[in-house]
Amino acid sequence: MPNNYAFDETASDLKTQIYGFNETGGILPLLTDTDGNLQIGGTVVVSQGTVTILGGTITIAGGSVQVSSASVTIAGVAATASFVVFTAAAATATLVMDTSQQKTYSYYVYNTSADTATVQLEVSPTTTNEFFAPDGTFTLVPPTGGKAVLCTKRYLDFTRISVQTTGGTVSVYYNAQV
Repeated sequence: MPNNYAFDETASDLKTQIYGFNETGGILPLLTDTDGNLQIGGTVVVSQGTVTILGGTITIAGGSVQVSSASVTIAGVAATASFVVFTAAAATATLVMDTSQQKTYSYYVYNTSADTATVQLEVSPTTTNEFFAPDGTFTLVPPTGGKAVLCTKRYLDFTRISVQTTGGTVSVYYNAQV
């Protein structure tokens, strides 16, 4: 009887297929995409222990996330930002932001000119112009009052900023924690 190898010693030739059970007890192979990423469909249940993700990104496209727990800890906070420069000599209401999904948000306003600027935050339940209501008016008089951080006093789903200047330049930054 010849002495044949029963084991291939070339590591790149060694492959394993992993199977799992479905809800009816059927045995099915786990599915990966062409890059080797595990494809998961349906519901993922963790009944005990901890799920830890070291680095990387979690992307949820469509659907929803339900967390049933006494506490949830999120280390790090996602943020978003926008920027606009106003140079018009007339009232301008732009930089309309959907603030309904923001944890906290604020506007940084910088009047870089020698002209006085009047800044007004407005809130609304929709993006329709007629629904926006004033939520505080601030006057930035240069040079000592040329910078301000503004926050709304009242909550509605949308916030916009209106700037009126006599011809100067006003920079507005919007920052939010998601």
